[in-house]
Amino acid sequence: KPIDFDFRRIGENAYDYTSPAQQLVNAMNEDLRELDTRLNRLEEAQAIEIVTTGKLAPKDKAGNAFPVIDFGMQTSHKPVLTGAALWSDTTKKKNAIIEDLDGWNTDLLVGDCQKNVRIVILGREAKKQLIRRFDPDNETSGLNSIRVQRGEIRPELLPNGVTYLGQLDDIGGAQIYCYSGKFKNPVSGDVTEIFPDNMVVMIAANIRAERVYGKIQNNRALRGLPRYPWIFQDPKGKADEIHLESAPLLILPEIDGVVAATVC
Repeated sequence: KPIDFDFRRIGENAYDYTSPAQQLVNAMNEDLRELDTRLNRLEEAQAIEIVTTGKLAPKDKAGNAFPVIDFGMQTSHKPVLTGAALWSDTTKKKNAIIEDLDGWNTDLLVGDCQKNVRIVILGREAKKQLIRRFDPDNETSGLNSIRVQRGEIRPELLPNGVTYLGQLDDIGGAQIYCYSGKFKNPVSGDVTEIFPDNMVVMIAANIRAERVYGKIQNNRALRGLPRYPWIFQDPKGKADEIHLESAPLLILPEIDGVVAATVC
């Protein structure tokens, strides 16, 4: 609204200040950046839904559900640990966690997709159990005179609640990440974990994945675009509305290149 840009900003004076017109442009740019960030987060949530469930349940901007897209993830690629096999079980051997990951890589990723794991993604609880139990010293060799290099844990904080933990040499130097951020649904307003706390997802190297965009439901576009910005101006000049439209769809044809395990 015009009244929002009638004031000089803090630190400005009558001779050196941002004009109301420029303030309006700056505000519009900031709104577009915020809308773009929300759409990027929505695409990220779509990707996580696919790799953790093998399915995608898309909705329109009003919250109406489209038919569920099932990519056909095999049940074997969604192992669920129980009892003493759980990473959180106090009797779980330290190297048994590495053996779980190595087994899923060998039996499922290489066995079904013919590709080795490249990325391992942990939920917050799975990360805690890995860090608590990760120990490279002699669990398998039993010989104090032999040093077995099992990998390296060197946490590094990344944007949007992501932590890079390091790599595991036992499974080809796979890179390990943890997702611990929150996701606010733009339709319902609900705030949830963006990645399940108790899960581990293993993704094979160089699997085929696509990001496509459907037709924009706007008469000014009527075609598939990653983003379509437009501004509605009140004919009387009282206010403007900024919109950024998108119809993203992530596709994962090589779903056999993913393992989603419940470990805690």
